[in-house]
Amino acid sequence: MKAKFIKGMMIGSMVGMSAAAVITSNMSRGTKRKIKRYTNVVKGSANDMFDGYMKKMR
Repeated sequence: MKAKFIKGMMIGSMVGMSAAAVITSNMSRGTKRKIKRYTNVVKGSANDMFDGYMKKMR
């Protein structure tokens, strides 16, 4: 169970990283600040989802 979960997390983070890279490469300098805020929001929601999942597993 744990291995499957870790694999899912790795795939999820990889997808997130590539999406962030594509977004940042497409954006101009002015919007980089907005992207930083957006990625922080995404990270926060991902952490919330992770916490919820861990609570469910317990």
